[in-house]
Amino acid sequence: MGGVFTIISGNIKSLKESIINELKNINNTNYPAGELLPAELAYKLAGISGKINREISVYLDRKGRVVDVSVGDNETVRLAEIKNRRGKNRLSGVRCVHTHPGGDPMLSSVDINSLLSLHLDAMISIGVKETEVTGIYAAIAVRNEKDDFSKAEVYGPFMPEDERINGLIELIRQRDVVFKSTAPAGRGK
Repeated sequence: MGGVFTIISGNIKSLKESIINELKNINNTNYPAGELLPAELAYKLAGISGKINREISVYLDRKGRVVDVSVGDNETVRLAEIKNRRGKNRLSGVRCVHTHPGGDPMLSSVDINSLLSLHLDAMISIGVKETEVTGIYAAIAVRNEKDDFSKAEVYGPFMPEDERINGLIELIRQRDVVFKSTAPAGRGK
């Protein structure tokens, strides 16, 4: 089993058992550590999100382990609080992948604000129309002149097989090294 948790959270009361089992399958899968968004995961999330017409979020750590799966409604999904955060001036080591069942893959201002406030490695949105991926966008935090997380760079659009999205994992690693080295003394360790 790959997932750290076996419970699917959020708005799951009216879901069929088969959908909950599909979500548990995602939760119990380890994904390649070197891939920001494995194509397999993008397609699975699009399929499930399209069937239920609700947003789904999955949090992955840098080792490719699923640390949270949540189901929302057709416009929003709860974003989990990240435990064991690495430091106020560091990235969390966790990325959020979530669906937009309305078909629009663009990241919202809420998505960007969550990326920045939670110090996520990345915020990734998957546009879903019916059960098909319409596009993917990823945002990564940028430290500004004041040494805080208040800006993000957005990349995309991508499709699941586009290797450029997985190339962003190296950018995240580089940024985290910079964030760690520029953290004030006694913080960010």
